[in-house]
Amino acid sequence: MHKYCEVRIQLFEVSLVATRMVPAVEAVADNIAQTSACEERSACLSNRTPGRGPMTRALDVAAGQAFSISEALAAGSLERDALLDDLNDLHGRYFEVSSDDKRSIADRRPELQTIHAEIRQVASALAESLPLGVVAAYVGDLRAGAQLPGDLAGTRALNAFLDSHADALAEQIDDLPVSEIVAPALPERPGMVDMLAEIPTYLAIAAVVIVGEMVLPLILYLATYLGLSWELEKAEGKRRKARDDDPLEDLLKRRHFKKGPDQSDPSA
Repeated sequence: MHKYCEVRIQLFEVSLVATRMVPAVEAVADNIAQTSACEERSACLSNRTPGRGPMTRALDVAAGQAFSISEALAAGSLERDALLDDLNDLHGRYFEVSSDDKRSIADRRPELQTIHAEIRQVASALAESLPLGVVAAYVGDLRAGAQLPGDLAGTRALNAFLDSHADALAEQIDDLPVSEIVAPALPERPGMVDMLAEIPTYLAIAAVVIVGEMVLPLILYLATYLGLSWELEKAEGKRRKARDDDPLEDLLKRRHFKKGPDQSDPSA
């Protein structure tokens, strides 16, 4: 079950990054479009003659691509939200069925297989709902830049401007998880080998249980026994000392030794 949770977390991470990608692409599209308008009005990028020309046309192409990608991302974002809701529902159903102890595993397994297949379908659709590969290709186009015939300085200014936006989008793409998201396979029927393979996982818990249920009570028992034995020994020593210090007891002992062990007391 924990493998499904790991995949679910990975999908949420990808979705979170993809959500940030939408406004990032929109910001790039707006900035390029504004720069194109500024170039047409006052040649703010080329610092040459204002008006429509190769510079503004190259900027319009880049802005148009960004706007198209942002629209696709926005549409995919709506689909992503619906798929995430479906994935949450399926995850809850899988947990509910797998935790149903009133039915045998043989009765539950067909239903779990069906839910597992649905989870794989939703996970695959979720991974494809946002065209992040198109964003990566667009970053490559921005880095490739454009050539303005007969205008080397303008070409450098244009490509530096486009490359700065490529860096901004590349940072968002780099936040995506590197590992491929693959839905886990449905677990096979457990056997003795599977049980033995799980021993290291629960070894620490077993050690804690053994200490708490066996070792600790035994230590408490031995400590209590030794403490009581010591107290009894001290009490017995005090009684012996009290008898030794008693004058009457001492007199009886002396009289006993004078008679000898085989002589009887005539007064008896």
